Amino acid sequence: MKKGLTRVVSSIVAAMFLLSSMLLAAGAAGWEDNAKVLSSGQTISVDMNKDMQTFSDFKVTMPDKGTLTVVFISQSEYTRYNLFTADGETIERSSETVNTGEFGSPRGMTATPNGMRNYVWNPASEKCKVTFTYNDLPKGIYYIRTLKGYGGSYVGGGDTKLSMSATIKVDEDKTVTGIALILPLKKGDSVKLGTQLVPADAKDKVYWTSSNTKSVVVSESGTITAKAKGSSKITANVNGIVTSLWVRVA
Repeated sequence: MKKGLTRVVSSIVAAMFLLSSMLLAAGAAGWEDNAKVLSSGQTISVDMNKDMQTFSDFKVTMPDKGTLTVVFISQSEYTRYNLFTADGETIERSSETVNTGEFGSPRGMTATPNGMRNYVWNPASEKCKVTFTYNDLPKGIYYIRTLKGYGGSYVGGGDTKLSMSATIKVDEDKTVTGIALILPLKKGDSVKLGTQLVPADAKDKVYWTSSNTKSVVVSESGTITAKAKGSSKITANVNGIVTSLWVRVA
């Protein structure tokens, strides 16, 4: 009798989890117009019904490829969360942390029977802070959907408020804008640099300079000597026409 009852209860719970997963996985279409716009550095607090499952939806815009960090604070016993593209595709997070005890005590995400990943079970109804990070997120519009509850009518104890914030960090432009030649040397090394003037029969004098003579010195004839660890820009100048080479002393 006990085994049969246990199987029935387990089936009901699993069905509730599955229903919750289906609700959260629904595409953005139909509720995106009501989503609250969440800008980088902004925090939005919402009231969630304590006696029934409640959705709260947010809209985030990535101006370019970068990292999105989402933090929500909840005291609900059950909280579901997902990030979607504008087409309703679920985005997998890169990492997550959960902190309780007024955010000083870290703990892992709770595994659920049907493998739902963005789910926090908070049986003590402690106030908890959950941080999700998404790396290399492409430029575009994204929707955050939170669900207080797990698919049935029971939501659990705790405060009904949910606080949501987001931080957007756009990747720096890594397009090459220049190139520098570097000559590695060790302290005490000497190398004579040669030049080729154009036209080849030009007789103009080449003037040599070092940007950091404490590290590297250069003679009038273009011989460089490594004196101490550091870097120096060696420049050859002929009538205002210059070329340079970086020397790095290990």
